[in-house]
Amino acid sequence: MNPFVARHQEKIAGVLTCFDRVVITGTLPEICHAEALARYLSQRGILLRDYPRWAEPFRDELRAHAEEVTAEAGLEIEFIRRHDAFRKEARIKAILAERGEHPGLVHVFSAMEACPSFRHWHDKANHRNFLKPTQSKCLHYYFYFIDELGNDFHTRIQGTRIRHSMGPTSLKLYDKAGLILRVECTTNNVSFFKHHRWVEQRDGYQVWKLAPLKKSIYSLNTLRKLMQAANERYLAFLSAIDDPDAGLKAIDKMAKPAANHGRSYRGFNLLLDEDHQLFLTIARGEWAISGFRAADLRAHLPALTPSRSSHLLKRLRLHGLIKKIGHRYKYYLTKLGRRVVATTLAIREFVVVPSLSNA
Repeated sequence: MNPFVARHQEKIAGVLTCFDRVVITGTLPEICHAEALARYLSQRGILLRDYPRWAEPFRDELRAHAEEVTAEAGLEIEFIRRHDAFRKEARIKAILAERGEHPGLVHVFSAMEACPSFRHWHDKANHRNFLKPTQSKCLHYYFYFIDELGNDFHTRIQGTRIRHSMGPTSLKLYDKAGLILRVECTTNNVSFFKHHRWVEQRDGYQVWKLAPLKKSIYSLNTLRKLMQAANERYLAFLSAIDDPDAGLKAIDKMAKPAANHGRSYRGFNLLLDEDHQLFLTIARGEWAISGFRAADLRAHLPALTPSRSSHLLKRLRLHGLIKKIGHRYKYYLTKLGRRVVATTLAIREFVVVPSLSNA
């Protein structure tokens, strides 16, 4: 059980873990690039110069079907002549206010927009015909539906949100009217996450190594585990914030020197500005997503040199405050580290500083 849930279980009615929304895009492998489409046409005895005439019936069929579906719902397709004429979301909101939110087709937009395409090309030098990728404009349709499935709760109360970002990925914490605590990990690029998998080398051999997550539907389960782990680490850190007893017991371990191979490494003192800034840095929420490196510390603590940052990481590890991720140069706070960081920062912020200010 997550430390946060365990600590507050008497106040928690239930825990729900799920995807909020997943956007999946894809292509048709047989015709997704120029060579593939040329091969597809040749296999069916279609000349490359006849590509436009071959594609026209598919275009007409899609257009006819879009018009048929729209007409069956008693609607008309609204053609957008200028992309900056209005916001589609605002128009749909106005339509829903008049129409209501009963299930069915709400509205359909169409617009001429840029899209990848192909054109026939004849190379006069070698008398070779081929298809060439190009940018064109084609008609796009936007269908807005309200589904007959799922649940809806219309009371929307604006809550408080904290967001920690790291490149295309972020961790968000929402307070929903003081009743629901929501932790969410989102990303616009799944290759941000890395895991161990088989990777095919250029020479054809496969090796088991740490590599970015593939942009594939087959990576969905792995992505779920990685994102959930980030959420769990974030919640575990929150559990340490309001648990001062365990943190106070651990402060002594943090402050004492640690020995390694006959060498002594001094402890940490949060009354020193240098140590205070370090702990503020390693407590940053975005590190719960994918850990932090020595370079990350130097980015937030400009006075650190590469050698000093390495020494600092060694001290943190020997005192049990951070742990290394496998064979990578990335680190996470340990359970002890979370308790120590949360407790010492809280003591300095809410006890020591106010007391000195009033002295």
